[in-house]
Amino acid sequence: VLSKLPTVDAAAFDSHADEYTADPAIVNKNLREQFTQLILKPLEAVDSGGYQKTIVLVLDALDECDNDNEIKLIIHLISLAKSLTSVRLRAFVTSRPEVPVRLGFHAIQGKYEHLILEEIPAPVIEQDIQVFLQDELANIKEEHNSQARIEDRLPQDWPGIRITRDLVQMAVPLFIFAATVCRFIADPVWSDPSGQLEKILECREMGRLEATYNPILAQLRASSNADQTALVAEFRTIVGSIVLLAEPLSATSLSLILDIPRSIRCQKDSCPAGKTLSQGHACLYWVYHVEQSGEHLIDGHEVDIFLKTHFLHWLEALSLLGRMTESMRMINTLQGLLVKIIVLTVSPDQHPLPSLSLLI
Repeated sequence: VLSKLPTVDAAAFDSHADEYTADPAIVNKNLREQFTQLILKPLEAVDSGGYQKTIVLVLDALDECDNDNEIKLIIHLISLAKSLTSVRLRAFVTSRPEVPVRLGFHAIQGKYEHLILEEIPAPVIEQDIQVFLQDELANIKEEHNSQARIEDRLPQDWPGIRITRDLVQMAVPLFIFAATVCRFIADPVWSDPSGQLEKILECREMGRLEATYNPILAQLRASSNADQTALVAEFRTIVGSIVLLAEPLSATSLSLILDIPRSIRCQKDSCPAGKTLSQGHACLYWVYHVEQSGEHLIDGHEVDIFLKTHFLHWLEALSLLGRMTESMRMINTLQGLLVKIIVLTVSPDQHPLPSLSLLI
C-alpha cells in the first residue's frame, strides 16, 4: 500500500517513505504497529482535496496464514481503515471458511459484505469466464500475429463464437480450467495457438480434470525418450508428493523435503521460511504417513530407532509449534501399528497355553 501512495498523494508518500530508514526495527515489530505505521498513518496524511479517493487492498488466501491469532488480528486491523476520511480503503479478502477466519469476521459484524462462491448463480460464473476467455484469447491472437509470418497469422475472428462457447462450457464453474487452457494455447515453445486449441477441443467429451491436464501430459510424451523419462520421474516425485501430503506446503518447503535442486524451485518463496515449514510438516505428519504406508512396527524398525534417539527432540519441536496436545493421538496411532505376536507357553501336562503380547 505504501508503495502505491505516489499515485494517490506524492506528498503523503514523501513524508512516510522513509519509515524503514527512520525505524529499521519496524519489520520486527508486531503486526498492529506495522499496520499503523506503514498503512494507516500514510493514508491519514493523504490530502483528499475535497475528493475521497479509493484504494483497494487485495488479500488472497487469508486462511493460509500459519498463525490463527494473526488471521483474526489482520481482519480486525483492516476494519480500522473504516475510520479514514482522506481515502476509502476497501479490502477484498478471499479465504476458505476456516475457524479463525470465521471468528475474525464475526468480531466485526456489520463492517463487511460476505459472499460465498458456491452460492454465486451459474449464469454469473459463466458470463465471467466468457469475458475472461474472450480477453485472453484476443491477447493470444494479437501477440501471435505480431510475430508470425503473414501466412501463419490467425484470422481476425479467431477462435470464433462457437469455439469460445464450447470452451466456456468446458470450463464452468472452474476459472482454473480457463486459465490453464489459455496458458497451454499461448505456450511459446509450440507457437501454434490454433493447433494447441484443437488439442483442447479434442478432450470435450472427457471429464473436467482429464480435459484440463490430458493435453498437457500428452504433449510431454511427445518429447525425446530421455526428456520424457526425466519429466515423468519429476512429475511422479512432485505431483505424487502433493497428492500424498496431509496438508498443503509451499513450493520451497516441498522442494526442501524432496531435495529438489534450487534451479527448479518456485523462486517466489524464501528458503528460510520454507525450511521451517518443511520441518514443521515433518514433525506434525510423519506418523500419518507411516500409518498410510501400511507398515507394521517391530523392534529395529526405522520408527523404533528414531523414537529411541529423538523422541524428546520430537516432543520439544511439537511444543514449539504449539501442537503438543497432538502427541498423544500420534503415539496412540503408533501403538496401533505394533505387530501383535502370539507367545506360546507350555503347561506341565504339555498343553500349549496361548497368551497375547505386543512387540514394542
